[in-house]
Amino acid sequence: MYNVYVKSSVKYGLIHEILNKQNKTNIIFHIDLMSVCKGLYNKNNVFNEINFYIENKRPSDQLVNEYRNYLNELHKKFRGFNPKFVTFLDDGQNSQNLSIQSSYKSGRTSLADIIDSDEEVYLFKQIKKRYWEEIGIRCSIKNHGVVYNLKEYESDLIPYYVIKNNFYESNESYTLNVVISNDKDLLQCCQFTNTIQFTNRFMPSQTGNKRLAIDCWDNTSAIEYIYPKFKRGALTSKHIVLILALAGDKADGIDGIKNIGPKKAIDLILNYNIPLDPLILKNEMQNMPNIIKTNMTKIVENIKMISFEEQLKRTKITKREM
Repeated sequence: MYNVYVKSSVKYGLIHEILNKQNKTNIIFHIDLMSVCKGLYNKNNVFNEINFYIENKRPSDQLVNEYRNYLNELHKKFRGFNPKFVTFLDDGQNSQNLSIQSSYKSGRTSLADIIDSDEEVYLFKQIKKRYWEEIGIRCSIKNHGVVYNLKEYESDLIPYYVIKNNFYESNESYTLNVVISNDKDLLQCCQFTNTIQFTNRFMPSQTGNKRLAIDCWDNTSAIEYIYPKFKRGALTSKHIVLILALAGDKADGIDGIKNIGPKKAIDLILNYNIPLDPLILKNEMQNMPNIIKTNMTKIVENIKMISFEEQLKRTKITKREM
């Protein structure tokens, strides 16, 4: 018996409220496939897929069918707003960051934690590859959907790339961009003020059990995802990169400065007006506190790995048509 593969929710009512309040006529969903379809890595699902592949020489189609239903449901809920879908995925090699730090290793699900047979690991990688190919075919629909498979390059930068270049009218005032991903680094996309991000996470409840929290973040609130006690107004989503560069991002395998967490990172940025641009930061090193001066190389390296603007300089992307 398998568990569901697609595990992600958004608040339909809230999105409709934003669309109507801001007089939007278009909506684009930017969907992080690895984040949304994390159920693929459920232990039971892994073994079910491997067994099905051995018997039938192909994946089970469960992931593709669930994801297509997911897109169809979003289309049905927002069909009055000309919905479009940008799906982004990759093979997990993260070449743009390995070019800076050879030891870089994203914190994504490791098959070694689920299966220990080299043959089964190889089979599952083939299954995933076939799934990615099939999604690229079946979810690329003229005027409705486009799939970016960056393969060896980490694909989290795709929403930023799409909106920055106004592909699919994504940077127009009449468009609402909805990013669906649990990854912190994608919050930097909220600096485009027509963009919000939905995350799903399990939070402790008063009964001692965990409850699913479906959160929506924008330019002014994004930092609360990293540090819930943050008071809005002082910093915005463009500072996400610098906060993560100082405090680190365990989910993406990026080490921060020792003994600095999100709160201290925020305080340093506010107290010393730390620049976001790595070149300006290096030029102003003498005006920085000792903890910044002594860790300058690491901070600049982290900024280059986290910032989508910096990553784009090292990433090859083929523009797709919708």
